[in-house]
Amino acid sequence: MHRYHHLTNSLGTTPYAVKAVHLRLSPVGRCWQWVQRQQFAEFMQLADDCLGSFTRAYNDNNKGVNMLNNNDQSVASAAFQPLTIGPLTLRNRLIKAATNEGAARAGIPTKQMVKIHESVAAGGVGMTTLAYCAVSSDGRTLPDQIVLERECVPHLRVLTDAVHRQGAAASAQITHGGCFTFLPPQQTTRPLSASGGFNKVGIMSGMLRKQAMTEADMLRIADEFVQGARLAREAGFDAVELHMGHGYLLSQFISPLYNKRRDAYGGSLENRLRFPCQVLRQVLDAVGKDLAVVC
Repeated sequence: MHRYHHLTNSLGTTPYAVKAVHLRLSPVGRCWQWVQRQQFAEFMQLADDCLGSFTRAYNDNNKGVNMLNNNDQSVASAAFQPLTIGPLTLRNRLIKAATNEGAARAGIPTKQMVKIHESVAAGGVGMTTLAYCAVSSDGRTLPDQIVLERECVPHLRVLTDAVHRQGAAASAQITHGGCFTFLPPQQTTRPLSASGGFNKVGIMSGMLRKQAMTEADMLRIADEFVQGARLAREAGFDAVELHMGHGYLLSQFISPLYNKRRDAYGGSLENRLRFPCQVLRQVLDAVGKDLAVVC
């Protein structure tokens, strides 16, 4: 039997470090940041509209199902059935995906972020996912992203308590950006990735070179994922999602476009999966009995 049950395909800094961070964006990067700000207001209005529609359907399950064509009714009915993922049972199969709301400040979830996830939970979903919780300061892509450090645990507990009051579960998406970052690294000379050389995504940040991870780097970052998962458990999360997509560090190992290694971590698909699977295995060993672990 697999130790994990669900495969799916999120931004932070510590309070004491944020003032020392200088975000150096190229014109392309500044344009992208402006678009994010403009889209946030539209996102909030859309979220309110969607939550209202979903709440009406959820509060009257039969009515919601009958609104669909006959061929789709069985699928819709199944969506409202409980789902078990490892040690966690959700009240239904509707899960809010990890989407960046841009509502953290100095690595701390704001009241606005808490309200977003509490509203989603009140709308009736089985679980809501808090996007992009970096496992270290160097794992961030932008300054305000949440970092899973002890100082943040009480603030995250406010969010998970609010979600639980509405009867839903809470998941933390834990990740490391690798070379996909707008921030200069603090522990290394260049941003880390599966392979070194030209950093294509660094065109937006001005960091045009990346650094290949050593096995010592892999051991350290795998341990950061483990510690992040443990802190997520302490903060009241019911699940952790290991982010293995969207060009971040773990997916940089999986993708042959990033991974040009010639050792046990590159080449074949099995080799390219080796480091992400090591991270998954260690997180499962650390918290798998208590939390659902998805990726």
